[in-house]
Amino acid sequence: MKQYLLIFLFSFTLSLSLAAQESRIDFKNMEWKELLRLANDENKLIFLDAYASWCGPCKAMDKKVFTDPEVKAFYDANFINAQIDMEKGEGPGLAIKYEVRAYPTLLFIDGHGEVIHRSLGYHDADAFMELGRQALDPANNLAAWDKRFRDGERDPDFLRQYAAMRYEVYDDSHLPVVEAYLRTQEDWSTDENMEFIFTYMESADSRLFDYVVGHREDFNRHFGKEVVDKRLEELLVHRAMSMKDEEAARALFQKHLPEEADLLFLRYSIFKARAARDYDKYARLSLEYVEQVPQSWEELNGLAWDFYMKVDDKKLLKKGVKLAQKSVALDKNYYNMDTLAALYYKLGKKGKAHKTALEAIELAKTAGMDYSETEKFLKK
Repeated sequence: MKQYLLIFLFSFTLSLSLAAQESRIDFKNMEWKELLRLANDENKLIFLDAYASWCGPCKAMDKKVFTDPEVKAFYDANFINAQIDMEKGEGPGLAIKYEVRAYPTLLFIDGHGEVIHRSLGYHDADAFMELGRQALDPANNLAAWDKRFRDGERDPDFLRQYAAMRYEVYDDSHLPVVEAYLRTQEDWSTDENMEFIFTYMESADSRLFDYVVGHREDFNRHFGKEVVDKRLEELLVHRAMSMKDEEAARALFQKHLPEEADLLFLRYSIFKARAARDYDKYARLSLEYVEQVPQSWEELNGLAWDFYMKVDDKKLLKKGVKLAQKSVALDKNYYNMDTLAALYYKLGKKGKAHKTALEAIELAKTAGMDYSETEKFLKK
């Protein structure tokens, strides 16, 4: 009887495993050259999920989207599907060839190895289906829009849409399209153009940045002062990080945002300390900044996690606990409770760490989140 029961259980488990495999996109386990040959033979595009093992959105798509029955049916019928870790095997070479800079990068490639369409980031099932349909549309995929631009089409509506498509690729290929659009516009102050400029303002060395600074009150009214200030400050600090001379950085802040210059220099100093791996200085400056500028729970949690990862000084670690507690007070969730547990553990408070980790896991269960890393932590 026991033998029959064991056989039944084994068969049942095997059938569940096979069912799970069958309800997922059929990703081919083949070398890249074989995938290209197959794509040519079947006259299909390759869909390549370019992922990394540590990427959260990649895991979410694998679990929630690639297992969707409608998604599976559509992608299996229309594409040769491949899923390749960009940090292993053939992955690094493909990442260079196809300019994969973030994950997941979703690529549609023909049998000659040419990119026909691409996108970036997490897509839910509906968006992922639409992405596939667009890739199959010879008049509406990215390759078709690229050709229209190369052939000289400069209609403003086309350029606005094309800039948005290229922006999603995350390779700066949208910049010449943005410039081409702005050359068609005599009046940059319309609501539509202000939104366009603010969306694509990505450098403090651009005329878009200069325009926003010169018309700051108009942009404040349109987007809100806090939003505009934050964007300008981020771009200035990023520019300052490329400067070797601290006084040149201070002068940059003073030139563009004199009222915020001291605070911007503090932010710049924080980033410089982190880049130099002077983590105690980084921690002290960060605490000084937090005292002056209100932070969201996400920002506080990110900083507290940095304390856990980088700081060893016990006095500073205790300050890190307070940061995590402030984050929890703003919005108690799995992320900040997990951070708080980690900080308690690093301070040697194992009882508090264990209790907080268990609470974090319960929050993760309620939210339907992965908490496997916290379970590993509990075994320490």
